[in-house]
Amino acid sequence: MMDQQYAYVTGAASGCGLAISTFLVRKGVKVFLTDFDEKNLRVAAEQLRSPFAVVNVADWESQVKGFKEAVSQFGRIDYVYPIAGIGENSWIPPLSSGQLPDDFAKPNLSIIEINITGLLYSIALALQQFRRQDLGKYGYRGKILCPGSIMGIYPCAGNPIYNTSKHAVTGLVRSYGRQLPGENITMNAFCPSSIRTGFSNDDYYKKLEEEDLVTPMEGVLEVVEKTIG
Repeated sequence: MMDQQYAYVTGAASGCGLAISTFLVRKGVKVFLTDFDEKNLRVAAEQLRSPFAVVNVADWESQVKGFKEAVSQFGRIDYVYPIAGIGENSWIPPLSSGQLPDDFAKPNLSIIEINITGLLYSIALALQQFRRQDLGKYGYRGKILCPGSIMGIYPCAGNPIYNTSKHAVTGLVRSYGRQLPGENITMNAFCPSSIRTGFSNDDYYKKLEEEDLVTPMEGVLEVVEKTIG
């Protein structure tokens, strides 16, 4: 068994992904960073002195290329954090858009492509790699921690497609997460309220803070700490 542990993080250039990556590095875990935002990814990689790859999580080949590079550099992967995601956007044209009633616009499903398909791609890579590995230092082949949300537990009328994506995460973890421990693999999710990230503007978060509806990033990192080892 190896003492050194290794992690693979998507969405690592900002927000939760960057916070988790920073936390892991401080805990002595070697982290491979991936993100679609090359500029900020390079900044994060330099600050954390970590290897990285520019990855579009919605593209299978892009994910495979990044993951293979991580495995090539580290030899094994103990933790996978498929954090990359986006917030609610306009998935069909609103009435004010001038769209004629008899026109049909193709829906914008980028939230599904990134928050669900991209996450499933990351998990598929993780599981295939974990199954090839011997047990690690703490008796596991590998662990996955998914980005859930309180919106994956309760409805929020103003964010229908984002809600859909997070309910998918909840369902996946509640079902598959019960099956995987038999293979010495775990899958969990953290389900916060809103976290101060680039998903929205400062005024939005200030209003939520006034109602005590913002989850501090420290809360997410407490979950990360409980799931490493």
